[in-house]
Amino acid sequence: MRRTDIPVFSGRLDLGDAPINPAWILENNPRARNRMLSNSSDKTGFSMMWDCTAGKFTWTYDFDEVIHVIDGGVTVTGADGVSHMLAPGDVALFRQGMIVHWHVERYVRKIAYCHHQLPEAVALPIRAWRRVKALFVQPAITVQKAQDPPGNHAHA
Repeated sequence: MRRTDIPVFSGRLDLGDAPINPAWILENNPRARNRMLSNSSDKTGFSMMWDCTAGKFTWTYDFDEVIHVIDGGVTVTGADGVSHMLAPGDVALFRQGMIVHWHVERYVRKIAYCHHQLPEAVALPIRAWRRVKALFVQPAITVQKAQDPPGNHAHA
């Protein structure tokens, strides 16, 4: 049965402890907390709120994660050595397998959507089905792809 309620969460939701892997911590003693907000209907994705106090650490991504910073800020540095300062309102994508250095000067709070990639043997028929379906069903909305910022070599 399809849910009809619209869950709404405060940006100041109480979060529970979510310790960072001690082997990943490089400096200080950052305290991370989180709270799951929702699961996708197919259970391959979920959204959460996460925050962290000051510190430096390396994060290895087990899944694709899109974040939207809502408070504080962080500097993230990828394997290519390029750093990005993320502030409230900024959105970033971290692909599964990436290793990213995080430097939280004081505090950061984010909303994250995390997606577990399907095995190619499962994903390929789903993509084919969507292409066939698109021939017969008009999409409810058209989504414009964001342009990569100058100097960004990310691929969507």
